[in-house]
Amino acid sequence: MPGRYFRPYAAKAIIEHEFAPGRLNIFVTFRFSMNQTVKPAHDLWLCEVDEVAKPVTVSVWQDSWTLKLGVPDIAVYPDRVTLEYDGPDENLKTTWEKQWEPWGPILSTDIGKAPVFVDRGDPAAYDYAKEDLTIDGAWHDMDLSGIVSEKAKAVFILGHVQGNGVDWKISFRKK
Repeated sequence: MPGRYFRPYAAKAIIEHEFAPGRLNIFVTFRFSMNQTVKPAHDLWLCEVDEVAKPVTVSVWQDSWTLKLGVPDIAVYPDRVTLEYDGPDENLKTTWEKQWEPWGPILSTDIGKAPVFVDRGDPAAYDYAKEDLTIDGAWHDMDLSGIVSEKAKAVFILGHVQGNGVDWKISFRKK
């Protein structure tokens, strides 16, 4: 039929990853239900972890939409993960036998759960004193690096201010 366009089945997948010490789990969630009886060869998955090519050595279907891939020898928590599919391949197809087309690098979403709470012991005790956070002990050039991870995206500080200052204020700025 002239003018009719069938969209290719490419780049219609969501790529997510989670770090586990020593390895990376990558989840490819397809838009359509996939044939779980076959899987493409591992070398068709082109994975880059922090701009370094890494081999996929394990793949297993989680359900008819999600394929879990395993990447070994990942020593540290990655900043950036991309996945590319170098198909098509007869072993990656929908339940109605349509082969999945290749796609270029897709940036993966980190679904790992980094700790957001650290138990510091007795809740009645202060976690830190101003001497722990400042160089001069007078709140000038406050430095949170001793208590906040460098990978933190946000910081919530609950403080107790003592003294008789009426117009005191605290301003935070990024160095």
